[in-house]
Amino acid sequence: MDSSWCTTAMDRGMFCSVCRGRRIQDTSWTDRNPGRRYVKCPNIVCDDSVWIDPPMCARSKQIMSGLLTRINKAEGEIETSRLNERK
Repeated sequence: MDSSWCTTAMDRGMFCSVCRGRRIQDTSWTDRNPGRRYVKCPNIVCDDSVWIDPPMCARSKQIMSGLLTRINKAEGEIETSRLNERK
């Protein structure tokens, strides 16, 4: 993914620079870019994407990662409880 990012809709563009298809907005949930939004071309061949949000500082990434871990753990425990109730 391109390392550039932009702050306005005009900068990021709504259309792919390669195939001119309409880009879609998505959110990254990787450890390197948790919660960071970007637009991408749905055509896998183009591999055209642009960040919407600026990069997060290291502390923000650490906090976001911890919160996501807690949420995933809580959701897993809820699902386990539901399965046990059905038995």
